[in-house]
Amino acid sequence: APQRAPTLIVRKEGQEVQRILLSDKALLFGRKVPDAPARGTLRLDHDSISREHAVIIHAFSGETFVCDLGSRYGTKVDGEPLKPKAYTALKDGQILQFGESTRRFGFHRNPPKAPQSAQRSLPQAGSKNYAPPSQPVATDAEEGEDVEVDPMASYVDADTDDDDDDDDDDDDE
Repeated sequence: APQRAPTLIVRKEGQEVQRILLSDKALLFGRKVPDAPARGTLRLDHDSISREHAVIIHAFSGETFVCDLGSRYGTKVDGEPLKPKAYTALKDGQILQFGESTRRFGFHRNPPKAPQSAQRSLPQAGSKNYAPPSQPVATDAEEGEDVEVDPMASYVDADTDDDDDDDDDDDDE
């Protein structure tokens, strides 16, 4: 089964400006962190963003949580302010907002195709009901459980390697 990593689709004034693959264990958002989403940190340049503002974490259960780290201007999910320093489960399609920044971060478990890649696949590839002809749709449905389990198995392996890298970085600092 294809890897379907949860993705944040970043929009500014309704236009998609960035996609961030949440393939790692955690992603830290802040004003004073390196802008390196692939390494687990995302810098948000806005006065209302705290130095370490919020974090998104994947649990082994497959759930994804967001936690505001006690930031001054807070974090909102679908317009509702989060309780600081409490884990809130993210649901598919929910919109995150950090501080007063106008960027909106949409959380998608199975993200629609990115605009650029749309030409390379079927016109309706954005809808997950359309499978390219090469993929038999029935097998996916019959083996629903396997589809859930397999990505997680390889996800955990990949994770271990990433954690090792992270530990090395911490030692250097």
